[in-house]
Amino acid sequence: MDQNKSDVLSTPEKVIVGGEKAEVEEKGLEIIDRRESPDVVQAHLLSERIKDDRVVATLESIKKMLGSYATDVVPASIPIVLSDGRWGSGKYANGVLEVALPADQEVVELMKPFAESLKIPGEEIENVAREVANAALSSTVLHEATHVLIDSKPGLNLSRDLGIDDPNGETGTMIDEGITYALQGIYAKETYLIPDEKQDEGRQEVRFRKVLGVRIRPRVKELLDSNKIMDKEFLRYCLETLEQVKAEG
Repeated sequence: MDQNKSDVLSTPEKVIVGGEKAEVEEKGLEIIDRRESPDVVQAHLLSERIKDDRVVATLESIKKMLGSYATDVVPASIPIVLSDGRWGSGKYANGVLEVALPADQEVVELMKPFAESLKIPGEEIENVAREVANAALSSTVLHEATHVLIDSKPGLNLSRDLGIDDPNGETGTMIDEGITYALQGIYAKETYLIPDEKQDEGRQEVRFRKVLGVRIRPRVKELLDSNKIMDKEFLRYCLETLEQVKAEG
């Protein structure tokens, strides 16, 4: 993959900063830091958190569960690009998963109020703030990478098996989001990362997606626990649940 001189590249074998190499432990996912001011330590800590959370193994389990509704993307091959921007936002485009990560001190200040709410001793606040931030970003990576694995494009298997007229793929996208939120809740290592039906997300569409995820989470967990794959029956269940959520307003 091409990279400019300011890139920080974390691979399973090494971290590269402007051409200099430093040996580190295996990471499991490639991280490329393309921010204006790359930070090899910050990138390394995030990479370690992703490894500790077993994100690649989790994505492989998810892909297996998706069955014929999965894309051809290999989870371990998804590179993560760190960019400047609003903290925690992520998107997949041009073969890479881009995640916004501000500078370390900015992240610490953002997360301090939450760390303080946990009654953490003052001298430990900054480290806990970093841990909280990395846990949330690892969850973001899992969430966005799950979208990469679900093939919900109009006219393909998932869209067709919903059995409805969905030319623009709007319903397929809602089902995709619901499944992804369900999986995020199942694999979250901390309770504050589990989507909650009562959380206020502002836009009605976003709230519908999150509530759908909460409602279908037990069925998704059943599939994972029994090593079963998604089928038409499960999709119809998701569709019926989505209609109930919308009817509730």
